[in-house]
Amino acid sequence: MKKKILFYLLLLLSIFLVCCGKSAKELYPTDPAPDGGDVYYEPSPSISYEGMDGEIAGKTEGLPAYSDAAVPETEGDVDPDVVIPDDPKTEEPIMNNEPQSGQLTASVVFDNDHYAFWKKLISKGQDETGLFYDYNSVYPFDTSYRFELRTGVAGLKVVMDGKYSGVTNAKGVVYLFPKKAESHTLDIYNGKNKVDSLTIDGNPEEMTLTDSAKVEQKEKIQIAFVIDTTGSMGDEINYLKSELKSVINRVKDDLGNIEIEIALVFYRDYGDDYVTLVKDFTKDIDLQQEALKKQYADGGGDWEEAVQAAFKDTNKLSWDDEAKTKLVVFVADAPCHREDAQTVVDETNKFAEKGIRVITVASSGIDKGTEFLFRSICLVTNGAYGYLTNDSGIGGYHVEATTEEKPVVEYLNAMLVRLIEGFHTGEFADAVPWRGVQIDEEGQNKKD
Repeated sequence: MKKKILFYLLLLLSIFLVCCGKSAKELYPTDPAPDGGDVYYEPSPSISYEGMDGEIAGKTEGLPAYSDAAVPETEGDVDPDVVIPDDPKTEEPIMNNEPQSGQLTASVVFDNDHYAFWKKLISKGQDETGLFYDYNSVYPFDTSYRFELRTGVAGLKVVMDGKYSGVTNAKGVVYLFPKKAESHTLDIYNGKNKVDSLTIDGNPEEMTLTDSAKVEQKEKIQIAFVIDTTGSMGDEINYLKSELKSVINRVKDDLGNIEIEIALVFYRDYGDDYVTLVKDFTKDIDLQQEALKKQYADGGGDWEEAVQAAFKDTNKLSWDDEAKTKLVVFVADAPCHREDAQTVVDETNKFAEKGIRVITVASSGIDKGTEFLFRSICLVTNGAYGYLTNDSGIGGYHVEATTEEKPVVEYLNAMLVRLIEGFHTGEFADAVPWRGVQIDEEGQNKKD
């Protein structure tokens, strides 16, 4: 009997030593499954900086991003948290165990608050050419002249010269970008009723009206999430699945009894499984969350994507003219095709005409030309250019925005909450630096 017990103990010890000798790669495989039998997890990417010339190389290090998920015990076992797409030709399994929300870092730029600096970026002078000057001919946004109207009344529609339109924000301010002329006409509408008409001589940069009637608006927020779902957007989509409901719930908690509707516009490119996939506005956030969970990154192929198709479908959503706040959260990492650039300009102008503000989430892989395009869209719609940063160490390399001063780095989750609330109330909360870093009186970072 003692010999049998000793035998079994030695057998168990041998099994234990064999298992301990396996590498992390064997326990958590990272290569593609050769026969599709096992479920594999991609390692969490990190960024390393190599060489004095600033060359950046993305590397994968450490344990998988989903290392807390169950590893199949035998060949052919299927993880219950993995959903295989209906069409097996569309490759990747969809992970239901999304990463924890509140990890991505981001910054935001309000170019209408720093318009003089923006003009330097897009202009060419005798001594200096702006960083974005050459992109003016690629993406034909003309923002070289701006007219600022302060009415003190939110929700007024303002039309300049019959074609440049915008809607006053929660502070009663609107920015328009007309062509320079010897004189301008200015028509102001409360709903469908014209309440004022003016002729302006010369090119004043701003003017103020104080006798406009109040506009009746619903305490309602409509947010359309317009999301690039091509192959390079895998990290962003997975994290957005975690962020969406968290962001909306925080806004509801902060603003109290307020109606919020969500729409989703997914897009890829021509030749992919779909060009656009649209989920119109609904109050059912759980329903939209489930629709988002079913999405995964695939397709694309070339650099540019079908942005113009997504913007067209976004304009066709059931926008409520009486809603106080209308927003597009545009999550993407690539520009439109150059031959579609004018269509993007036209659809952006329609956003502005409806009072729809665009908030971007510029993702890993954009270049300076894409930054110019996205910032122009935000400028014209009186929105905000948000972009992911490298600070979190998640995803690929993120391009730093060119600004006068480095913006505060904050969590994407918190940034979206304060932007949504700020556009609704007119009061934007200060950015809270990520990981508890605060700003002292001299503008330097300091720890709590």
